[in-house]
Amino acid sequence: MARSRSNGGRMRRPYGGVAVVMKASIRFKIIEEISGPDLIALELEKLYLIGTYLLPAGTPWGDWSEVDPQTRFSEALAWFAVNRSKPIAALADFNSQTGDESPLSSVLTRVSSDEKDNRMDILNGTLIEGSSPGAYTSFQPNGDAVVDYALFSPDFLHMVPASSLQITRVDDWSDHAILTLCVVMPTHQPEATFPSAPSLPLQSPARPISPTECDILALETIAAGQTD
Repeated sequence: MARSRSNGGRMRRPYGGVAVVMKASIRFKIIEEISGPDLIALELEKLYLIGTYLLPAGTPWGDWSEVDPQTRFSEALAWFAVNRSKPIAALADFNSQTGDESPLSSVLTRVSSDEKDNRMDILNGTLIEGSSPGAYTSFQPNGDAVVDYALFSPDFLHMVPASSLQITRVDDWSDHAILTLCVVMPTHQPEATFPSAPSLPLQSPARPISPTECDILALETIAAGQTD
């Protein structure tokens, strides 16, 4: 699956775009309403997945997209956030450095090699990456940087235990590292069971219970009504 850019009508060779390679046995659905050039959004059985590329700040995008890619990414997060029953995982080249910053809502402490809260936690540089400071992801002539990120829904962080994110440098293949995120999918939830009430044996009273004065008056009233 891929979402590529057009050539903008200038007969130039198209470039950029994002692609997803999925195992044939995995069921998924492409969310066409929010997918577009440089962003692909998928719904899996137990997970939402977003893959995106954001241009460096100030780069024109109007030739191949009607929407600012950054706005499209924010809208994709908002779209999926409506359904909080599934986590959102995003793998993205943001072409930007965040240093040690985290969303205000984050419970994770980040220590990055570099030094708008959308309710997503950045996993780079946290215990989920398993290395401190977090590893560089981009290797350019003017220096190394962290610009590629793995993000995950904060309500489901139990699905990405420590060292779930691995960053591997591959100089002979790309000037960016490979980000590998392992997500522990929940198993089938058993149906809820409720404890049954304890069975208590019925016991006969040890001795006859004497009627009270109120009982005697009630019996006399019933008897009088029957004679009338």
